[in-house]
Amino acid sequence: MSNKACRHVYIVTEHTLVPMLLRAALRQPVFIFRAAPALAFLRPLFGWLTGLVLRHGWVEPARQLAPDREWFDDKAGNGMLSDYFPRIEARAEAFVAAPERLPGAVDGAYAERKAGSFYVQSLIEQVYLADWLDEVAPDGGVRLVGISEDFEAVRTMCRDQPLAAPRSAERASRRLPNLANLLVFGLGMAGWALLRLRPEVDPAHFRLAADTWSPHDGPLLAELVDHPEELLVVERNAEHRRRDAGRFPGSPRATRGDGRFAPGDLAAALGTMVGGLWRTWKAYGACDPALFYAMLTVPLKRLVYRGFFLRFRPQAFWGRDDYAIDHILRNQELRRVGGRSLGINHGLPVNIVDQAWRHIDFDVYYTYGRHLYETYYRDVWPHHMTVRPVGTPLMTRAHLARLDDPRPPDIVYFVSPRPENAWLLDEMYRVAEAFPDRRVLVKLKASRRADGTLDRVLERLRDRPANLAETVENTYDLLCRVRYAISPGSTVVAEAAQYDVASFVFDVPSNGEVFYFRDFPGLCVASGAEFADRVRAIEAGTWAYPWPLVDGLIDRSRTPVVDVIRADMGLPPRADRAQVA
Repeated sequence: MSNKACRHVYIVTEHTLVPMLLRAALRQPVFIFRAAPALAFLRPLFGWLTGLVLRHGWVEPARQLAPDREWFDDKAGNGMLSDYFPRIEARAEAFVAAPERLPGAVDGAYAERKAGSFYVQSLIEQVYLADWLDEVAPDGGVRLVGISEDFEAVRTMCRDQPLAAPRSAERASRRLPNLANLLVFGLGMAGWALLRLRPEVDPAHFRLAADTWSPHDGPLLAELVDHPEELLVVERNAEHRRRDAGRFPGSPRATRGDGRFAPGDLAAALGTMVGGLWRTWKAYGACDPALFYAMLTVPLKRLVYRGFFLRFRPQAFWGRDDYAIDHILRNQELRRVGGRSLGINHGLPVNIVDQAWRHIDFDVYYTYGRHLYETYYRDVWPHHMTVRPVGTPLMTRAHLARLDDPRPPDIVYFVSPRPENAWLLDEMYRVAEAFPDRRVLVKLKASRRADGTLDRVLERLRDRPANLAETVENTYDLLCRVRYAISPGSTVVAEAAQYDVASFVFDVPSNGEVFYFRDFPGLCVASGAEFADRVRAIEAGTWAYPWPLVDGLIDRSRTPVVDVIRADMGLPPRADRAQVA
């Protein structure tokens, strides 16, 4: 292919922005993967610029190189189910770790490990893209521009090859943007803290503070306290505040940036931040700017949470942000003032060892079941953390009361946004044809339906069998009135089992080698016909659904999750309190 016809896929940086715009002006085929400037304070500007050229059609998103090829959750190819991260984790952690680990950095070490894992994951996503480009353009007619300097090393690890040469310890081109990031963000955060200086700070006390980013936690949080004013609603930013304006009536609100400092506290906090910045510069100043910035956020975020807990003193803090570095720093600062951190897993990993679940730090961490922790994470999560299986937090008392009600033998198919959905829907048509006397319901996630991800599924539904139909009913109400469920693999498979629904997983070829649900023999089926055979065998009494095995996947004890959490908060069960009142 000639150079003129070569298609360019850009990671947009300070070095690639102008060449990208010039190629676009010359009407050459240009595609954008993401914006990643070395100067992190330019990210909003670069995001706006890339959004502008995409909206005007001057360039296209990278996935449009081959729109019919797999691209799942902003990851090229089959990245969601790749085993790259668990395969290279140990080597990658050694690769990104600074050689001069200073004793003073002990408090931030666990947070730094999570920051490093984010950086490695971002490089692995570039490897996904390179693999995908090799598949969709085997002729080499696509050029990937703007990759990280550490990309080749990580790709070499992913392919189980030895590194060609050690990473350079000194790179002036890295130190200059790193110094700029340190000065801009360090001075900016010092100014932020000075604006929050008060002659004295009288902390406000609460039974519970909660990060309410997840829309699922509202009913649970309302039951965790006896009165609305005992709950401090913590919003992450102004956008979060606008979105949740009508939720949690009667509860006071704050953003995580609403901290305050008395003079002595401010001096100590700024001293801690400056010490952390110096250690970060010493340890990571010569590293890739993206890695340096990830590490830089540790002392900066610590300052934010130090100020927050000087102003607000909750006895406990609730979070569903186990995937974020923030929860580690927030929980460390909460412990300084005698509070207790309560966290809940945001879902189940489809990939067995996933970066988002790798570094978790709460005082009590509520999980769906015990198997994931005992099999894969016991030795890597901190030993001071109590891991407590409770099932899904979305099972209400009303749902519990309905579990023994008679149910029709209906079937629900929970659609995943994965590209196999068009084929899997055909498999569900075969299920509907196998059971013409019962309903087969198709449940699409509302957000995926709205954003167009499932347009092909909706189009295919027009030709559905008479007994198959889409449903918009609430997922958990739906689970109270069906007997069987199936999905390509998501947390809802486990949740359905907690609702006494015999749930199964489509184990399709693209699931690769690390599909978590294979740990539970009997749950995985390869086709609609096999699923139909399992249902018939259950109803004929010739095969038993593996409920004892599923008990490891998700807790099925029927204890209301709110009562378990209230006990950890030192409170009686909500039902008992209500009866006394």
